[in-house]
Amino acid sequence: MVSTSTNSMLNIIFRWTTPALLAGAQSSTRQAWSPRTARQYRAGQLVAAYDTSPRAGGRPVALLRLTADPAQEPLRSMTEADYDAEGWRWLYEHPEALASSRFGYARREDFSPLAFEQWRNRPFSVWVIRFEVIARADPSTIAARPQAKYATPATWHLTEPAEQQHDIAAQAA
Repeated sequence: MVSTSTNSMLNIIFRWTTPALLAGAQSSTRQAWSPRTARQYRAGQLVAAYDTSPRAGGRPVALLRLTADPAQEPLRSMTEADYDAEGWRWLYEHPEALASSRFGYARREDFSPLAFEQWRNRPFSVWVIRFEVIARADPSTIAARPQAKYATPATWHLTEPAEQQHDIAAQAA
């Protein structure tokens, strides 16, 4: 059972791709984690998604279930499918979402196929985290509590079928 306490629930920071995550257009993220950090995350685990670091006033925006253990992969191994899974295509096709996000300094060109290709050509390995969105934070709760460290399960809009919602709430309690 996973607790909703900020002391025990792990989180992932999304920053610029938060609009794609909330639109349901993102199912993976790449993070420059240490092996020690990556070992804390496991397939099936519930994880809080934040728009930026909680220490910097980040807000919880979604609840995720990891679909695989994190895997360290070179950026060069990314495929065209990763352009979609990372939410880049959606951000490129919906530049209005960038303008309305907390991170308005990101531009449409930052998510173009050319920008993705430049990112892919960098000689680094990063941790790939694959997930499904289980619930999205209630936008009114986020607005009312911009410095909230964690939203309780009652403030989430569950995206799972009704019969699975009880199990998710029990896991998150």
